[in-house]
Amino acid sequence: KVNHENVIDYATSDSRSDFLDMWLMANCKFCISTALGLDAVASCFRRPILFVNALPLKHMLTSQEHVFVPKHLKWKQTGVKLSVEEYLQHSYNSSVEYENNGIEICSLAPLEIKNVAIEFARRVGNNWSESCEDRRWQQEFWKRLKQWDGYDEWHSWIHPKARIGADFIRENSKTFLG
Repeated sequence: KVNHENVIDYATSDSRSDFLDMWLMANCKFCISTALGLDAVASCFRRPILFVNALPLKHMLTSQEHVFVPKHLKWKQTGVKLSVEEYLQHSYNSSVEYENNGIEICSLAPLEIKNVAIEFARRVGNNWSESCEDRRWQQEFWKRLKQWDGYDEWHSWIHPKARIGADFIRENSKTFLG
């Protein structure tokens, strides 16, 4: 709970309406979403979007400014996290499909979400300093995405401000980009 004049708990507000939903998405400074619907309005109005706990990776929005942090995926049998290539190969639209293919889905921890929200707010405010290592990890991710067989079908251009969350890529670099 936050008690601040600039914060509105819209989810519990009596002012909620379909019109206001659309207006907020069209006029926000940026949007934080799980990629399940209303963020499409923010996308139409070219608002920067932070996608957290989003799947599948192949649906990542690459044509505009965003930061994407997927849920953690790991093999049930070994507990080993999936690589970028495996995330793309196993891009399912339902949890049942992940389950049937022996993949466990783990949501991001609250601290991971907090850290990427801070990162994104700083990026949008042009107040984010990317290290050489961070740039190298980002370049490696985008290189692998472009090498994926489905790249041309799902993506045609990568916005210069499209990113995978810095902490996510750092913390998972050995398996995700290993």
